[in-house]
Amino acid sequence: MKNLTKRILLFVIAIPGLSALILFGNVLNFLPINLLVIILGALGSREMAGMFHAMDIKVNKTFLTVSGALIPIITWMQVIGMINPGSLLFFITLLVILIFVISLKPSGDSFEKNLPVMSASIMTLIYPGVFLSYITRITSLPYSSVILLIFMCIVYLNDSNAWLFGMLWGKKSRGFVAVSPNKSLVGFLGGVLASVIVAVSSRFIFPDIITGSIPLLIGLGIVAGVTSIIGDLVESAMKRSSGVKDSGSIIPGRGGMLDSIDSLIFAAPGFYYVILLATAGL
Repeated sequence: MKNLTKRILLFVIAIPGLSALILFGNVLNFLPINLLVIILGALGSREMAGMFHAMDIKVNKTFLTVSGALIPIITWMQVIGMINPGSLLFFITLLVILIFVISLKPSGDSFEKNLPVMSASIMTLIYPGVFLSYITRITSLPYSSVILLIFMCIVYLNDSNAWLFGMLWGKKSRGFVAVSPNKSLVGFLGGVLASVIVAVSSRFIFPDIITGSIPLLIGLGIVAGVTSIIGDLVESAMKRSSGVKDSGSIIPGRGGMLDSIDSLIFAAPGFYYVILLATAGL
């Protein structure tokens, strides 16, 4: 399926669906959205584990799939006050300890692959589980429906504008990053520009909610825009390293779940911390 078709489907189906979920999903502390984050955490972790298996690094898929779901669950319970604020750090520490314990078992007839298995398992614990949990943190903010909508627009308009700028004017600047030779510098700048425009525009569309200064909002757009693009490049590097074309096949025409949420995953932490300042009137 061509890139244009994929983006048409994104705008016709995915973005309206997500927008409806965000605007009308404030039920039980955004339970519908957080259930989606939990599912994405599980599926994304399973796909990460699959990429390591393709490299003959046999991480425990079941354990990591469950962990990818549990981290957003614990985060949601934490932000709604069901458990102590320090519970997530304790839980992640416990999971890391369990990874070490599981790795005491030899891989095959030797311990040669145990260190790669430990490292890969901890990486899968963080990406996507911990990164995705920042979307759950966003749902705990005041006016979170509006903030989530801004976040989604910053990320997906970044991607679309980067593709458009790259297609129209970026042919001569392609290959500026080796991991994705079709990406262009012009596309990169076009994507970041779109993110900055969305961030600054939010100040005028929602003046009672987004009260930060214009320079801070420009910074928000740059941080979220750059991390969105880095997220796409990082996942491309992972796929190249593991020798797979797509992270999975769950979404017809687009590949795996990680192929569709890689930008969201990377942009969420930076966006969360800067939006805290932007809604505090700084």
